[in-house]
Amino acid sequence: MNKSHQTKRNPAESTKKSQIQLGESITVVIIIIILFVIGIAIYNTFKQEDWKNSNIQYGDLSVIALAKTITEFPELKCYTMVNEKINCFDYYKIHALNKSLNDPATRKDYYDYYSNHFKNSRITFVSIYPDGYEITIYDNNISATRTLQISIPIIIEKNTGINAKRNFGMIVVEGYLR
Repeated sequence: MNKSHQTKRNPAESTKKSQIQLGESITVVIIIIILFVIGIAIYNTFKQEDWKNSNIQYGDLSVIALAKTITEFPELKCYTMVNEKINCFDYYKIHALNKSLNDPATRKDYYDYYSNHFKNSRITFVSIYPDGYEITIYDNNISATRTLQISIPIIIEKNTGINAKRNFGMIVVEGYLR
């Protein structure tokens, strides 16, 4: 008769193997978790760069939109009897708005109204030829990390009724961005 050969297992050895397998499994799980956390950290770093870039693009677009808005403000435009002149701004209207925004008696009302339109920016009308001068009508300087400046060529007209004196100039719009 052939007796089957049975090996007796040592219970201490079996427990030791189980503990080693459990330790290996825990080590693998810990390594996977660490790799997962590193992956999330790297992903967030790239996403933050994307968010910063999209904020910069939004800031740039808002300054461009502001420059476009200023060129359409009827309070500052030149008019003939019926028609509006293209890219023409009335010197006396610019000067009156500047005075209203800087006069302590009217500043609050005007500033509150125009700050809704102009936000954090500086708007300057610059005459280049034949008379050189600058009129800053609005400046809401904040602690900006950067600025974007846009210049738009215009005509500044001093119309006294009989003669209209025209200066070539530009609107300089500086957007303060954080």
